[in-house]
Amino acid sequence: MATEFLRNRFAAPNAQRNAFFRRERQKQLQVSAVSMNLGLRIVQEAQMKSIRLQLLVAMVLLAGTSVFAQTQSTLENGYKSPSSDDNRDALQSIITKARARFARPKCTALIGSLDVDEWAKKYVSVGSKTPKGNDFIGPYEAARTVSFLNQDHQRIAMGRTVFSENSFFFTGKIGEKSTEAYFDGQKRADTGVGILSVDKILELIVIHEMVHAGDVRGRYDDGERPNKELNSAIRKNCFGSYLGPTDHEEPVSATDNVVPLASRKLHGH
Repeated sequence: MATEFLRNRFAAPNAQRNAFFRRERQKQLQVSAVSMNLGLRIVQEAQMKSIRLQLLVAMVLLAGTSVFAQTQSTLENGYKSPSSDDNRDALQSIITKARARFARPKCTALIGSLDVDEWAKKYVSVGSKTPKGNDFIGPYEAARTVSFLNQDHQRIAMGRTVFSENSFFFTGKIGEKSTEAYFDGQKRADTGVGILSVDKILELIVIHEMVHAGDVRGRYDDGERPNKELNSAIRKNCFGSYLGPTDHEEPVSATDNVVPLASRKLHGH
């Protein structure tokens, strides 16, 4: 009886104590779960931050690579941003106007068998270096053309032309003078451009380079001085404009013949 009494006496407190311990254990488990979830969220956020940082670094590196590639391309091709696109658009517009001059048969005859479409699309560019990678002489040198050679080292009717982005062709200035002011009476006589307006002088320059590209015999090569003879021939055959106070645009005639130039032995063009 005594043993039974003692067992019953302590049974209730033990049950209460066990219940209390179970509740405390559950609380600890809940706290642990909350802590674990919080820890996981912290780890996940840290991982996401790390991933975002890695992506940001990758984007910066890729952007740097793109900029480097652009810069490398700029150095190799001689183009200068952002004006290069505008310059190329302006050049193509002038080429289109110049091609309209080929309505005159004697003008077309000057460029020989040059495929103007292929030349304009593939081998014409705007840059700060000549086709051979050299510097242009100065702001008064508008362009330079290098003829292509066949396997026998003979010229073919095609060439690569670079128009100088730093020349008056695009800037409209030579030194402190405007193009109009630079081409005074004496300069016009010396260069053979006559009384052509500045816009037409730019067209003449384009045709001048076409002539070089299509010149398989080198008869129109430039020398160390402005090629007055070639410019005069272009002016007369393509614009119908001569030196003198009575210059005027002559009508196109189906019987027009090219004005021949004397064959000259000069160094490059």
